[in-house]
Amino acid sequence: MVPEDLALHDRLTGQEYLTLVGRMYGLERATITKRGNEFLRWMDLHGEPRKLIVDYSHGMKKKLALAAALIHDPQLLFLDEPFEGIDVIASRQIRELLSSLLECGVTIFLTSHVLEIVEKLCTSTRDTTGHPAHAPRSSRPRPSPFRASQRLDCGPRPLQAAISAPA
Repeated sequence: MVPEDLALHDRLTGQEYLTLVGRMYGLERATITKRGNEFLRWMDLHGEPRKLIVDYSHGMKKKLALAAALIHDPQLLFLDEPFEGIDVIASRQIRELLSSLLECGVTIFLTSHVLEIVEKLCTSTRDTTGHPAHAPRSSRPRPSPFRASQRLDCGPRPLQAAISAPA
């Protein structure tokens, strides 16, 4: 889950925070370290490993919160305004990752005021009263707008493939 109002432990580094979250999910230290390093690199947060979260920009905190939500390779994600406060490049990376996860069968509940993103990523939309926001296009996922080389292999570790693949 990535809430709009982030509640991160400000006195930890990004790696320390991912380690904390990974341990809460019961992951082994080696797995946490490997995935944490991959996420920090993929989300371009690895440049200053000793930097405390309190010194991160809002966009950096948002990316770290998403990494924490994904570190245990979930099959269900809840994202509240995941693109708010994110720069254009990071927004594209996150859209590509979410599209790939959808193709691999991960269920994502997404709230957003950015209708373009909603229309590209979602197979079903609802307004705040629960009524369909648009006429349903299809019950199956639409083809990904991204190059085939950017898509995931939906094997046993789809998330691993997404963050390890060259951009």
